Amino acid sequence: MPVFRSALLRFADDGSALFDPDGLLAVGPDAQGRQRVLAAGAWSDLAPRFGSGPVEHLPGRIIAPGFVDMHIHFPQTDVIGSPADGLLPWLENYTFPHEKRFGDRPFAQWFVDACDDFVVMSKSVGEEIRSFLPAAKNTEQVVRFAPHPIYDTYGEPLAKTEARRLL
Repeated sequence: MPVFRSALLRFADDGSALFDPDGLLAVGPDAQGRQRVLAAGAWSDLAPRFGSGPVEHLPGRIIAPGFVDMHIHFPQTDVIGSPADGLLPWLENYTFPHEKRFGDRPFAQWFVDACDDFVVMSKSVGEEIRSFLPAAKNTEQVVRFAPHPIYDTYGEPLAKTEARRLL
């Protein structure tokens, strides 16, 4: 049974977030043989029961058990699951050609109409999506801006020649 020791970000039954700076996560099969989280919580509480065998210690890391990443890359929704021999062939043969079609407003409108809500990391993308929405739906609650932490630290743009010199 794999047991991990690290910080844990998990959720209580009521949906509230819980953070264990020194946590334990134990994973193992359920009655049907499917891998499940068997225990998650503070190391001090769970170590007597689960910490006596091999433990993979991951200091400086955070594990989020049960977290399901539900995000999508909007232009890729129509090509998800397309067959390819790896990421690069999938990008080259499906994603990049498909993304070029988003310059076609009727095609892009079809995708926008299929979504109820948007979270964007750039204001320009939010403005572009809003241009497709009817006034009644064009609100901050429908198109939410969540700035990416890296995008906020780039600083002032450099001329291409200066950027190359610094590299």
